[in-house]
Parts: sequence; C-alpha cells; structure tokens
Amino acid sequence: MSIMVKNAKMFLILAVILLIACFVFVSVMSLEMDESVLNPTFTPVPTSSNIKPTPKPIVIEEGVTITASKAPGFYNSGFLLELFCSNEEYRILYTITSHEAFECDENTKVAKTGEDYVYSGGVMPDIDNLDQGSYFYEESIRIPDKSYSAKDPVRITIIRAIAVNEKNECVTDVYTFTYIIGERTLYGKYFVSICIDEESLYGYEEGIFIKGKTFDDERKRNPERSVNSHFPRNYLQKGIEWEREAHIQIFDIMGNLVVDQKVGLRINGGASRHFSVKSLKIYARKKYGKGKIEFEIFEGLEDNYGRPIKEFDKLIFRNSGNDFTGIMFKDVFLHRLAREMGLDWQEGTPCTVYINGKYYSLMNIRESMDGDYIESRYCIPSEFVDMVGITYESKGFIYTSSYGSETAVSKFEEDMSMLVNTDWSVHDISEMEEVIDVNNFIEYMAYQIYIRNTDWPHNNVLAWRYRGIPSKSFEGRNGKWRFLIKDMDYRNVFVDYFDNTLRDVLGNRMTKGPCLGEVLNSCLDNQEFRERFLSYLLGFCNRITPELVDALLFEMRNDWRTDIGIFWKYHGGDESEWLWRIEQLKTFARLRGDYIRKFVDEFIASLE
Repeated sequence: MSIMVKNAKMFLILAVILLIACFVFVSVMSLEMDESVLNPTFTPVPTSSNIKPTPKPIVIEEGVTITASKAPGFYNSGFLLELFCSNEEYRILYTITSHEAFECDENTKVAKTGEDYVYSGGVMPDIDNLDQGSYFYEESIRIPDKSYSAKDPVRITIIRAIAVNEKNECVTDVYTFTYIIGERTLYGKYFVSICIDEESLYGYEEGIFIKGKTFDDERKRNPERSVNSHFPRNYLQKGIEWEREAHIQIFDIMGNLVVDQKVGLRINGGASRHFSVKSLKIYARKKYGKGKIEFEIFEGLEDNYGRPIKEFDKLIFRNSGNDFTGIMFKDVFLHRLAREMGLDWQEGTPCTVYINGKYYSLMNIRESMDGDYIESRYCIPSEFVDMVGITYESKGFIYTSSYGSETAVSKFEEDMSMLVNTDWSVHDISEMEEVIDVNNFIEYMAYQIYIRNTDWPHNNVLAWRYRGIPSKSFEGRNGKWRFLIKDMDYRNVFVDYFDNTLRDVLGNRMTKGPCLGEVLNSCLDNQEFRERFLSYLLGFCNRITPELVDALLFEMRNDWRTDIGIFWKYHGGDESEWLWRIEQLKTFARLRGDYIRKFVDEFIASLE
C-alpha cells in the first residue's frame, strides 16, 4: 500500500512539472509570436534551444558576394530594392539607415557626456542584434522617396549587408549600398557619403565626436582644473588608437561612383576640432581592403616632374578652419596663389559631405601635408622624410615631430638656434646653406609676410628635410630644411592690407625654441641674404596683381557656389555677405603692394 502511495505522489509531482513546462513553452512561443507581429522582418535564429547565439567571427569565403538590384547612386524617386547572395544557401543579414529630416527629436539618443547622436545609424549587421536593427533579408526593401523638408534636398538610405552561413558565421565582408533620392545637379563637383557606426562617433569610450570618457577622467583626476579649449576630450585625441573604421563613397559631378571603399577615419585639425563640423582625415590601409585611394581627385595635379597624381594614401576633408562660415575657400585660394608664385602648395577642391545619410557640411578635400605629400610631389620615399610642426601645450606653442624620426625636433631646434646665434654680418651665406634651403626660406617667409599671415610664425610652421644619402641630382634630396605653407585662413589674412607684418614677424617669439621670426631677423644681418629677401618680397608687388587674384577668385567662386548654397541652409550665411568677403580679397590685392614698399623703406631706414 505504501508503495502505491509513493508512486501516486511521484506521478502527481511529474504531472505538475509537465504542466509548468508546457506553460513556460506556450509563454515563450507567445512572446516570439508578438515579436514577429511587431516586426515582420524579424526572424528568430534557427537553433535547437531557440536562444540567440553569440556572434560568430567573419570567415571569408572566396567567391561569395552580395549584389543589389540597383547600383548605389542618385535616383529620382523611391523604389523596392532586392539583395542577392551568390550562394543561395546563405542568408543575408542587413541594417538600414534612413533619416526623414536633419533635425533631432525627442527620440534621438544622447551620449553620456550630453551630445545628441546627430549622425546616428551606420550600424554593422550583427546576428546578436536581431531585435536592435539587424534583419535577415526576406523580401524587397523599400527605399523611401525624398524628404518634403525645404532644408533637406535629398533623402539618403544606406543598406549595410553581410552573408551568413548555416553556422551563423559571417562569410563575406560588409557591403555598403547608398541610395540618394534627389537631383545630382543640386550639388557641385563631388558628393561624399560616409557611413560609420554611430558608436564610433558617440560611444562614451570610443566616440570621436564627443567629450566622452577622456573628459570625465580628467575631471576626476584634476577636479580643480578649469575647463578651457585645451581640456582633454575624446575629439582632441590623436593617433591611430583614435582611428575608426568607416566606408566612404564619392560620386563625381555626373553621379558616377568613383571611390567606394573602407577607410580609417580620424578627427583632423587644431582648434577647429571644437566646431560642430570637425575636419576629417581618411586613411586607406590594406587592413581595410585597399591600400590606396585610386582616383584623380584633383584634376590636373602633377608632381614636380610633370606626372599626374592619381592615387593617395590619405585625404583630408577640411572644414575651412577659421574661414568656416566665411568664404569657405580662403586657404585653398592662398595655396593656389602660392602655386602661381612657384612655392610648394596644397591642392583643394569642394565637396558636400553626408554622414550616415545626414547633411554634414560643405568641405574642402585636401592633400595631406606629410611624408606622403613629399613622396607624391618630390618622388622621395616617405621613410626618408623628417617633418617638424608646431603644437600647443599648456605652456604655449612648441615644436613637435609630425612625421619621421623623433629626433627631428632636436635637430631642427639645433639648426634654427645656430642660425639665430650666428653673427651673419661677418659670416657667409654659404654657411646658412648648410642647414636650410635659402631660396626656399626666402620665398616662404616673404610670401607669408606679404599675405599678412598673423597666425604664424609662432604657429602653423611645417618644415621638412630628406634624411637619406644626399644627392644633387634630385630636387629636395640635399638634407637641408625646407618649409611648407599651411593653414592660411586666420581671420584677416589677405584682408588688412595696411598691416606691417614684416615688423611684427621680426619681433615674433615662441614660448620654447627659436621662432622663425628670430631666424629671419638674424639672417637679415647678412647683406646678400638681406638684398635677396627684400628684392623677392618687393617682387610680389608686381607679381600678385589684381588681375591674377580676380581670375583665381572668379574660378573658385564658380566651383564653390553650388555647394555653399546648401551649406547656408544648415549653417547660416548668404550670398551678399559671401560676395562682400570675396571683394575684400580683391581690395587687398589692389592696395597691399604700396604698403609693402612703405614697410621695406622703413626697414631699410632703421638699419642706417
């Protein structure tokens, strides 16, 4: 009897357990059904336990590709997009980014340090995020029509897709398809779409658009430190550890996709890193796919031997620095003017940039002034190039190594100190030639003085030299310091024609290290150097003519006009103010020469 009771109790316990298991099963299935109703494209991962697996690594299978029914580019209206995998047994996992308007709303995510996720989206497909924006492709994807907002002339939709095998392993790299619904004629020479995971921009630790963890950590370490423009922030950090993977697509004026590749992306520049529109620098690296950006971005650009430059290791998308919301091409203009004077110069061309489908800014695509620039222009291998620049630290501007050997700074300061401390009234100019290219130094200093660059020479100095075996057969391979102009868009540069920049430069000093103003002041004690320098400076009075300046400005005004019209809608400004600023440059060209002659006369008189 006791055995029967025990069996009955055991039966009841098993029955209760079975009922509980059934209830849990039905509840789970109900939840899965609700998810499917709410999101028709949601498909549970097919595993025996129905628990989402951990993300699998990418196992690239050669020959497996993803294609789309329409090529990336401009279209007049929305459409249904189909995706295809070359191996039909594999599934396509994708994300979609498509903003209705530029403005943020109450649903916009906010970074931990308070910044809105303005350029949200760009998320990579991830099996582990099926309920957070990643979907298995089951049916055609709707590419929506353009926005009805007057501010937003186009609607951009970005699809990022990857193929997944039966083991939930990603078997292809990520494919990025960008569709712009609107007219290509609304934009100028280049239309640029950058797609980057939103966390790379706004993530607390890794986001390069925000103050982020770097800011908070410094506040904890030094709670009494005042917060100023030099207070550490994520977006002020430099180096490869602050480079983020992105995908860039560039469309030419005809709407052709001319650049389509993964790149590394960093914030670029100095003080303008604080702007809402930050300068960007992209790096082509083999680890991203292509080791070069292979396209003739700058039409007609040639090296020093007359050969076209058609590939780049890196490019800068510059926000125009101190000229932001101004003319938006002052620095490019002054570089092209320098080209006409025979100096080394940095080319630039306008473009409109969108990030994750949202308007970013009118920007200038620029060459990167580093060892790769020297290699492309002088055909000198970049590994033999030393470069010294200037950076600002808590105690002021100091020289730093910007490329090449870390010992370049000490060598540069040693050579410049020698020039400052030598009595050149009794030493021959040939001794100067041992450390600097005298012709280059004269041309460089004279040009900066003529254009009235007051953000220099205590700042924005860039010097380079060849570190290999000296050769007289090739230009630039003599081991002497040469100088490159840069960042000439400061406030009243090429505006205040009456300013005595010669006097100011000769009195300029730095917190640490010899200033180029001191170097010039010392070298002017040498009669031959003085005569050559003053003659070259006065020569600009006849060479930088109103006719030359008018011709350059006419060409650039036409090249930038289309893109800047859209820029004003987002960042302010209008055509009347823009044209007035351009007229200021023309006025400078007409009047500067007379003042330079006066300043030179005053300098000569001071020597008597």
